Amino acid sequence: MNSTIKQIAIEIQINAPVTKVWDIILNHTSDWWPNDFLCHEGSKELKMEPFVGGRIYEETSDGKSLLWGTLVNIHPNKTLEFIGHSTPQFGGPSLNMGRYEITQVDESTTALQFTNAILGNCSEEGEQMVTEGWNYLLNAFKTYAEAND
Repeated sequence: MNSTIKQIAIEIQINAPVTKVWDIILNHTSDWWPNDFLCHEGSKELKMEPFVGGRIYEETSDGKSLLWGTLVNIHPNKTLEFIGHSTPQFGGPSLNMGRYEITQVDESTTALQFTNAILGNCSEEGEQMVTEGWNYLLNAFKTYAEAND
């Protein structure tokens, strides 16, 4: 197994103000995160505890749970960072560092940049899958943010 460092960067434009985009990122993950992007059968939502040290996780009523990451940096209306681990079942072992950064483009448009740095096992195929996954998730985010006033 080779240890690598990969970085994925995706930027989207959202027709919503910064404060709304921030509120959705921090407080409404379970509303926009697609159920088909959960790992455990029976999970109904991805939850995020909106404070440093807070978990990003899913759980089922029969006791299965998965920790996606832990929040490590919150700069209101600007950045949110988390760190997570991937086990071999999910393409690891690797350490994943995610960062949402938002900037105001104009009074009704916000740019959302997401970066994911991966340290550890990450094949070219794995990098492509991660990129496709985050594109899917960010498009779900954009659809939700623009449809919910």
